[in-house]
Amino acid sequence: MAALTGDRLGRGVRYGWWPALSLVGLLIGLNAPPSGLVGATGGWWSARALGRIALTAITAITLLVGPGLGLRQLLTEHRARDERGAQRSDDPRRPVSLAVAIWVGPGLLAVLGILAWALYPVTDPYLTARIGAAVLLLGLLIGCGFLGRPVLDPDETWLAGLSSLVFLIGLGRSLWSVSPAGELYHGTIARTLEVGDRPDSRTSYLTVSLISHGYPPFGLVAHLLYYPYSFSDRGPLPGIIATPVVLLTGAQPGGRFPVQPWSPFDQQGFMAYRIAMMLLAITILPAGYQLGRRLAGRPAGRLAALLLAGTPFVLHEVYYTWPKLAAAALCLLAGYLVLTGRPVRAGLAIGAGYLMHPLALLSVPTLLLLEVLATRPVGKRWPAPRRLAGWSLGSLAGLAAVLVGWRIAQGSHYSQGKFLSYLTTADNAEHPSVTQWLTARAISVGNTLVPLRLPIVDGHSRSINAVGPGNTRLPSGALVHFFFQYWNGLPFGVGIVFFPVLIGALYTFGRRNPLGALVVVVVPFLVFAVYWGSFTSGLLREGLHPWVATLLVLAAVGLVAEPRFRPLLAVCLLGRLVEALAMLTVTSVASRHQLIDHRWFGTDLVALGLLLAGLLGLAALTLVELRRLPAARSGRVGTASHRAAVH
Repeated sequence: MAALTGDRLGRGVRYGWWPALSLVGLLIGLNAPPSGLVGATGGWWSARALGRIALTAITAITLLVGPGLGLRQLLTEHRARDERGAQRSDDPRRPVSLAVAIWVGPGLLAVLGILAWALYPVTDPYLTARIGAAVLLLGLLIGCGFLGRPVLDPDETWLAGLSSLVFLIGLGRSLWSVSPAGELYHGTIARTLEVGDRPDSRTSYLTVSLISHGYPPFGLVAHLLYYPYSFSDRGPLPGIIATPVVLLTGAQPGGRFPVQPWSPFDQQGFMAYRIAMMLLAITILPAGYQLGRRLAGRPAGRLAALLLAGTPFVLHEVYYTWPKLAAAALCLLAGYLVLTGRPVRAGLAIGAGYLMHPLALLSVPTLLLLEVLATRPVGKRWPAPRRLAGWSLGSLAGLAAVLVGWRIAQGSHYSQGKFLSYLTTADNAEHPSVTQWLTARAISVGNTLVPLRLPIVDGHSRSINAVGPGNTRLPSGALVHFFFQYWNGLPFGVGIVFFPVLIGALYTFGRRNPLGALVVVVVPFLVFAVYWGSFTSGLLREGLHPWVATLLVLAAVGLVAEPRFRPLLAVCLLGRLVEALAMLTVTSVASRHQLIDHRWFGTDLVALGLLLAGLLGLAALTLVELRRLPAARSGRVGTASHRAAVH
């Protein structure tokens, strides 16, 4: 009992609530699957739906984050015993960073999802998921009784709070029933929360449907669900990772397109799927923090995470449930691993990002060029050839291991033709002339970088208007066109009031580290601009997620090093939170002429409260964090080892 006394007992109780409540949620899902209760009203019904959402969120957070923290804690305790000869509870050093540790949980959930799929029909997928999750949760619950040191350091605790605020914003928007007129799949559980013709937010859910029914990934049902693509075309991991979270609630996916009527906590598990996907997207925050900290220390890491959290584009991509931010997080993690001298792991991270979404492969050229800079001795113009060759081969070997494994797993069903074809198409037109090819890319770049070009010049674009019967285009109005800029173009995507500060901070970084800026700012943008031959409404949402996140990290580095932008920084950061609030609400309220739908009064009220609480929390954290910024450093950014990696 000595291990369960004093401060250890406090930690054990504090962290033990998470797996304990998750087990409660598992038991409720086993005995009382969600009914959806379409059309039900009243305070008791709302409280029950909100309670199930809360338990699902707790379970998802515990399963996604808990195993990695637990494993890291074991490694920390083991190292403390090795180094000191006895267990120490005051050694703050961690063998694994949080940005790496948080991927242990998704990895285990992926294994559990694959087992649930592979063991069918011998074992029901629900039984496999429940047994596997129960083992994990019981292990975490028991482990909480033996905590010898804090699970999170102060910065990580701050980062957890920041991530929670972003999650509250995404959850509030997903729970709010009011959406803009012309919303795709309006009134169904898969509603996209925006106007347009993009069904991608439900794509990973199709994998959940296949696993829950035991349908094969390349069978007839999968062909009908994914057509004109296939299961091979999309990253398999997000849906597989989300599957145990959905099945633990007792939800029953329909085995077809999710077109059932919407309710806050639906019978088919789409809200549970949203929760899992939003949490995967939020991994971009610890990845940005870790990269910023590596480049210029703790203040830059915290500021990088703060900039990411309040960016309208990032907030949109959190609640628009596709896995591109999760893929971007792994790309940033790969960059961090290169800067810390672990190229093989960097290649594996890019490979894992590819299994989230194919866009990760477009970061490979940047990764290889970053290795050129990282292997260059301080004060030398050229890298050491043998060291560079070793690093490059190591990262490519790590990536190849993932790609070859995925290729072998698919056998004759492998297909990436559609995504590869973007290089040779222009605005989705095949076999374009050279003029058409160049024109389409110029339009895409213009809509990405030039404010207001999209709504003024390309307001007729199919991509930013509603879809009517027979797949026809329905004009959506200037207000909808304007707000599309927040997830299609850079100036509004980062917040138009913050955009000048971003340019100034990037200039500061580029002036101090010209080669680094060329490699991580110019090259990835040019690569994607040349590659993308589909929609011309703007490149941001199409696959520039790693690039945008990198820009914000570098901006944090520049802002820490240069004080002249700081007087306006608080105003700009608070101003873009107002922009984010407008992005989240204006088109819905203006077109529906209501703030709360009387049918969902209770849950709508809570949803708006969550949304506002998240934004106000970000505002408070912003003011506190800006006061903590240190005085500007002289010279180049970072320590000598950091400088060797970035210039």
